[in-house]
Amino acid sequence: MEWIAERPLVGWGGEGRSLVMDHTEWMPAWNRQEYGHLHNTFLEVFVSYGLLGVLVIGALALWVGLGTFRSWRGGVMPGDMALFGYSFFIFFMIVNMFESFLSFWSGGYVFTIVMGGLVTHIWRWQVETGQRVFPVLRSKAS
Repeated sequence: MEWIAERPLVGWGGEGRSLVMDHTEWMPAWNRQEYGHLHNTFLEVFVSYGLLGVLVIGALALWVGLGTFRSWRGGVMPGDMALFGYSFFIFFMIVNMFESFLSFWSGGYVFTIVMGGLVTHIWRWQVETGQRVFPVLRSKAS
């Protein structure tokens, strides 16, 4: 928490998680040598990218979650895919509290495949209906 408190808005950059492990004095030496990161994606994002990074990730998650619901309700996304997407999201959130799978290629790969499928259906729903996930953000020109 002391690292987050020192740079709460923008964080420490992409290597923030390693900085915490290397330079936290009260952490035992064996722990610093054994682990190179914080083992919690949410803490790592907060340390690395601050509140702005957390808000961007939260906005993207909200966009995909609401877009999945609206495209399912609109009949564009199959129900089993929407259910899988929500189940995956819940599973991935829980798992990433104990290991930073999103920071490794395998976690990023799985996340990209699932989110890519959901976003494809969301975009299709937007094109077919002319609606937006967040209609409040629609410009007056459109």
